[in-house]
Amino acid sequence: MNVKRFFSSPIHPVQMTLFILIELLLIFDRDFAKFHLFSFFHLYDFLLLLTGVTAFIILLVKRRFSFHWPILALLGISVAYLAYSVIFNIGPLNYIVRHYALFMYLALFYVIYQSYIDKTAHQFNIRFMLLIAAMALLFQLGYFAYKAFFTNNFSLLGEFNYYSPMAVVGLIMCSSYTLSFPAGWKKKILLYALSLLLLIPLGHASAFLAGFVMFFVYLGLQFKPAFKLQVLISFVLLLVAFRVFVPAFSDTNSSWRIKYWAFILDKHFTEQYGLLGSGFGVPYANDELTQLMIDDLKQTTFDYQPEERYLSPPHNSFLTILFHIGFLPMLLLFLPLKKPLAYLVARHDADRPPVKDFLLLAFVGLTAWASFNVVLELPHNSAFYWLVFFSLIYEFDRKEKAVSV
Repeated sequence: MNVKRFFSSPIHPVQMTLFILIELLLIFDRDFAKFHLFSFFHLYDFLLLLTGVTAFIILLVKRRFSFHWPILALLGISVAYLAYSVIFNIGPLNYIVRHYALFMYLALFYVIYQSYIDKTAHQFNIRFMLLIAAMALLFQLGYFAYKAFFTNNFSLLGEFNYYSPMAVVGLIMCSSYTLSFPAGWKKKILLYALSLLLLIPLGHASAFLAGFVMFFVYLGLQFKPAFKLQVLISFVLLLVAFRVFVPAFSDTNSSWRIKYWAFILDKHFTEQYGLLGSGFGVPYANDELTQLMIDDLKQTTFDYQPEERYLSPPHNSFLTILFHIGFLPMLLLFLPLKKPLAYLVARHDADRPPVKDFLLLAFVGLTAWASFNVVLELPHNSAFYWLVFFSLIYEFDRKEKAVSV
């Protein structure tokens, strides 16, 4: 990346504002995201809303808008469920607002993105992702050094050691970079192995998994479609082995997630037929799930802290979407990804555009991260996830050759 060109080239004010907000999340984390201003608003949410309103005015004035009907349909369905939840008062208003934040973050980002995106802005987006990866690497290494020198009984394993949630995301982006841009197999493997080593001591097994799954996707890109299935089977078998033999993948936290997911999926498909959602403001966990957690895991949080039934979603952002608006409507989110999916399945030569690989692997890694954590529901990572999501779509919809960075 040409750093001098990055800072000397003109950049859209809305795009720069978005970048600054994400950088502040990386640097200051919850001190910035959760700084309370008034009513339902925290500092980050208020600034994002203000940026979104500005972006919407720009769209109206310039009359520029790329129509992604699946995303608009998804947001339209969410608004219908929001109206239903408020009109029929199915839950406390504060929880309705909190639950709908998942879709509000998507809507605001979509408006912001549409207000500035073009070929040049797309290049800035990708360079910014690389910048976040570099910044996260520096901050995380500094955090390790600080804990090693200034805290007692510091251990790289068995505890949370990440600087901020955005730092975790940045390190996942580092793994994507190592498999995409460096030339030569030896250099790729060495840098990728180092990136995985940095993910292990963060304390989140899902962060390691997010980096690990990229390697199998990258392997799949090298082979004919018939061999891709073997790569997929190998990955699934390794996941089973992790679950059986690796404590971090079989501890109480992991078991809690699996039982939570199984309960929600079973209830959704047997009682709501995969179509209907539960709306907003209703508890994620009912009495039946609470008792199941007590009986099977001796987990009593939902029992002695009833508010956690509203505040603790299933730690899988896509299951949270399913819970609120239904499985079939949730699939609308993935319809714009037809071209990246076709790219993943098709056969490729060795000389592939590194930017396409970078965005695809980054999206896979961040999706794995969001599949095991509360990501899209909160401010800490959601904007960056949507930045990668829409940049991936834009890159594969481009008729020109891939951008250079």
